[in-house]
Amino acid sequence: MSDVTSYRVTGDWRHIVDDGMTDADAEPDHVYPSGHVLFEAIDPDVAQSGDPTLAYTLASVTAPIVEGILVDNEDREGIWLAGSIGDTPVTWRATTHLEYAGQPLDYPVLEFELVGDTHITGIEPHDGGYRLSTTAAPAGVVSHPVTGDWRHIVDDGMVDLDALPDEALPTGKVVFHPVWPAVATAGDPAVAYTFATVTALVAAGELRDLQGRSGVWLAARVGVTPIQWRAVTEVEFQGQKIKLPPVDLVLDGPARLTSLYRDATVWPAPVVTAVEGHRLAAEDAADRAEVAANEFGLTATSSTLAPGSQATVTVSGEGPAYAVEFGIPDPVWAGTADDLPATGTPGVLYAIFEE
Repeated sequence: MSDVTSYRVTGDWRHIVDDGMTDADAEPDHVYPSGHVLFEAIDPDVAQSGDPTLAYTLASVTAPIVEGILVDNEDREGIWLAGSIGDTPVTWRATTHLEYAGQPLDYPVLEFELVGDTHITGIEPHDGGYRLSTTAAPAGVVSHPVTGDWRHIVDDGMVDLDALPDEALPTGKVVFHPVWPAVATAGDPAVAYTFATVTALVAAGELRDLQGRSGVWLAARVGVTPIQWRAVTEVEFQGQKIKLPPVDLVLDGPARLTSLYRDATVWPAPVVTAVEGHRLAAEDAADRAEVAANEFGLTATSSTLAPGSQATVTVSGEGPAYAVEFGIPDPVWAGTADDLPATGTPGVLYAIFEE
């Protein structure tokens, strides 16, 4: 085995969840997921080394994750993998299967060339995915509180003397979904953090955590990576759901959710008065044109004129209804083209009928 060089691979995972019932603070808790990592050699399929030459192939390796730590099958921290065979480096694919409280957690698949001892939770975003980081991640997870208050304006009730609308207190919940990133790292050696959905209550119109304290704390930054959240508000009053838009937020300090709805709503753009007048005039002209088209009418009449006079056509009316009158000299000759006289008579109108 002298031609095979191996290196140690380690990893450390945490899952950030809503504050639990076992501590006095209101900040998110860091829990330890479990699972395993499947390491598969993807290059080379076979490598040659030694004299006489030996052919080496590589088996896949599965390593457990116990309380957030990568261990080998004898419960030692880390696992050893082949890094090179002779002069041939080995590229591995690491597929991480994580779960917490029976819920699977998303984690990226990593591909890396093993050129030394490697901490596989030291990763960074790259080209829409992730890669092993070449720099140490700054330590620290920073959290900030989010607060909010809601009112629902209803018709005047029977419990006061005035006739003004009343302000009611809705109830419900706000669900905060982690949007990006799926994984963030902090510390040296790096710890990889994943994020749970956080649910907060709306009780008597006020945002509260699950322990009834005002507001809820969210992870705002892991190392230097800001965390983006989407808040989905589901509130009601007397069984009637109240529609509110979702809000995307990145926390750089304490935030008040109920001050952010305007930013999340698409409002109509203001209209300049002169432009609005032209628009209304154009719409009015289009309406009148449509009415005119629907009312268009044509009436045709005829009359007999004195022999030898010229035929006339008269159009009258201002629209959309018109009258057309034909003046036809008398006498009138009518027949087929075969019966038409070779020489016409002045003052006679000839009408030819086609068979």
